[in-house]
Amino acid sequence: MFYFNCNCEKARYFYGHSDKVCSLAVLKNGDLASGSDDQTIIIWDTNNGELKNILWEHQGVVLSLAVLKNGDLASGSDDHTIIIWDTNNGNLKYTLWDHKGGVLSLAVLKNGDLASGSDDQTIKIWNANNGTLKKTLTGHSMWVKSIAALSNGDLASGSFDDKIKIWNTNNGKVKFTLTDHSDWVVSLAVLKNGDLASASYDSTIKIWNTNTGNLKISISYAFKYEINIMEPCHLVVLNNGFLASGLRGTIKIRDSNGTLKKIMTDDRRQIQSLAVLNNGDLAAGNDDGSIRIWNTSYKFGGKGYKAKTKSDAKDIFEDNSDSSNSKESERINEGEKCKFNGSVTNKDDCQGYFYCKDNNVKKMYCTDKKLFDEKSKTCKEFKDVSCGNRSFSIEKKDLCSSRTDGSYPNIEKDCVEFFKCENSKTVKKSYCHKGFKFNMISLKCDHKSNTPAPCGTKIFSKHTHKTKFNFIILFSLITFFICLITSLIVLTCLGVLSCRKRN
Repeated sequence: MFYFNCNCEKARYFYGHSDKVCSLAVLKNGDLASGSDDQTIIIWDTNNGELKNILWEHQGVVLSLAVLKNGDLASGSDDHTIIIWDTNNGNLKYTLWDHKGGVLSLAVLKNGDLASGSDDQTIKIWNANNGTLKKTLTGHSMWVKSIAALSNGDLASGSFDDKIKIWNTNNGKVKFTLTDHSDWVVSLAVLKNGDLASASYDSTIKIWNTNTGNLKISISYAFKYEINIMEPCHLVVLNNGFLASGLRGTIKIRDSNGTLKKIMTDDRRQIQSLAVLNNGDLAAGNDDGSIRIWNTSYKFGGKGYKAKTKSDAKDIFEDNSDSSNSKESERINEGEKCKFNGSVTNKDDCQGYFYCKDNNVKKMYCTDKKLFDEKSKTCKEFKDVSCGNRSFSIEKKDLCSSRTDGSYPNIEKDCVEFFKCENSKTVKKSYCHKGFKFNMISLKCDHKSNTPAPCGTKIFSKHTHKTKFNFIILFSLITFFICLITSLIVLTCLGVLSCRKRN
């Protein structure tokens, strides 16, 4: 049994990214930074949801964010770089180059150093003041998906090798290796009492004593999923010390003992990242590019409503936002006859607008990273434009732009990631379970040995048969011609002999 007060206020959403929001971080002044698959970072005013700044420099997905002790923002990307930003003006201060793979996770250590985990299987410790590399930690045999700074100065790392390691960051040595998970460790969070929470693809959340390395609690978060395909569970600690976990469209909140306290659901979105705002509210980055702000200012164990069933316990907020879902009658489509003069705002894209030319509607885009100002009907610098509920996009080719409908592997992601195409657009991205690659023949995740190139190593027998068949045909043709020539020679000889007898 558990208790909660229902705060069913209107849902708050921030719209600006054109692809999923992979990372979130709260700045010193309370603003929210969000990193996205669209390769940008957006700085938001959390009081009113206004877009304050857009940071453009990364050439890949912005996978991780961390706020340094001096207030600067660090961002890690699958372009293998870490960028340090001045959050006062949005300027790039310096770029850290040393990882040989994507930077999946970032954390700020007790002494102010910056730690980064990568799919190159290493962890690097950087001097955050000047960007120099101090040391490289090696020990994991697969991607380092999540790292967390402990209060005593140690560092915890979770990897796709199913292990969690606790590192002494002074000498770079491993203090403990935690091995109770049976699958990828995808998220870590440090509780108020110093314990470590970890989430894994084995469908469990575990609580560890970081002083001894002992397992204290194991919680199951069972859910339905396709065979060999899992989805990550994201963890964050609320201001009251409770643990929030986000999976698909559901957030579950538990106390330090693992007791479930509240469930909040948004069935239309899938959670990609979590962060706690200064006022205690919970920000969730979603797969559709939106950020939802959840009100977590409720009292547990008080005189609130007592749930009788699991369904009663779900605090489902209705999405009353009229963001980008404008009425179809108000939409403007390229190629149709003009019903306006000059330029008109594109309600779905802050960088785009519609222009009337020869009585036909043309879709246009602002150049030089400018945005379209709704009031002046002109392109302006992003700091001078309020996008409101219009999304923000950059010129990036969709993986499905030249493909027919179906599922395809992402070769650049080593075929661990695959995507589904509909109407030349990417409608879903998924990941294969540990050790599997996407098989383009069966359209399922499979062992590398069962998967054809370029994702796997299997050589199908039909190619061998084809080679044998071609050889047999060649051999038969040669034999035929030899027999034909032999027959002609024999017939010629017989003819000569016949002539001699007549003479």
